[in-house]
Amino acid sequence: MRKVPRKRTVKKKEAVLLGHYKSTGEAFYRPREKLVAETFDQSMLWTLMFKGNYYNIEKNPAFLEPYHKRTGLDISRGVIRLDESASYGKANLFNPAEESDEIFLELANLNENSEQEILAFVNRYGLLKREPESETAYVKLKDAPVFPTPKSEPVSHIQAYIRQVRDILALSGAIKEKAFDKVTDLVYGIETYCRTYNQIEVFSNQMLEALAKASGESLFILGQTYQSHLIHKLMLGKVGLFPLPDYESGDSSESLFATDLLSVIYLQTHWLIVGKRRLILCPGCEEYFIPKTKQPTRFCSKKCKNKINMREYRKPKKGRD
Repeated sequence: MRKVPRKRTVKKKEAVLLGHYKSTGEAFYRPREKLVAETFDQSMLWTLMFKGNYYNIEKNPAFLEPYHKRTGLDISRGVIRLDESASYGKANLFNPAEESDEIFLELANLNENSEQEILAFVNRYGLLKREPESETAYVKLKDAPVFPTPKSEPVSHIQAYIRQVRDILALSGAIKEKAFDKVTDLVYGIETYCRTYNQIEVFSNQMLEALAKASGESLFILGQTYQSHLIHKLMLGKVGLFPLPDYESGDSSESLFATDLLSVIYLQTHWLIVGKRRLILCPGCEEYFIPKTKQPTRFCSKKCKNKINMREYRKPKKGRD
């Protein structure tokens, strides 16, 4: 009688902090194990999580004007800033990738006009990008090297990345559904964000002109080409391979490193695009979700389903006097 093979289980390995190397502020995790961190020293982590809400939105002109002159960044909506009262006694070494493999969905589903939602996200996962050296806080942990962590980021930048990730997800859906009428506008919107905030050019102006003139299968092929180049360029220099050593066996295993939280979000978005998981935009709350079952569904919850059904019921019927 043939034996039924056992289902392979993946065990989480606890992080071992050795502190032998100078901290470079990078996060490492295994790509096929739901982003489980396998940290072997402090150079593998790039985020500090402070206990409590230590990030606040700074709108004081006395701070914003010098900040703008120093960084040249858009500060029209204020700057999210790490509270100066945060200290090593209140901080934990933290890898957001251990928390969730759907951080990209949480970002995309944020209400960009809600400061409360943006702050809650930052206080849970940290800031999106590592800013210039002048905007990095160096925190001394007990019995460990000095540790760098981002300390400020403009609110307008986070709002732009919310829109950008939403558009990337929408573009992926439009390509899969062959909704050609949506592709061109989405590509132009994403390209604007990339040039303004990521400082990269995915398509040249000539390629964008060709996209605008294309139709049918040609438009579909150009849309797919743009999507591939987009994810590649967003992660270029931000996500890389690293052979993670096992000091007991002497072996090494495949690992990835990401330089900041935004790079993790792009990587998770890439895995969604190339994977088989379905992404659905719920018509009830207009938030993206990934169904937990293979059963066809349009809604993320019964609440949203009832909301749409009630809306349809209340619509005036044709032919009614």
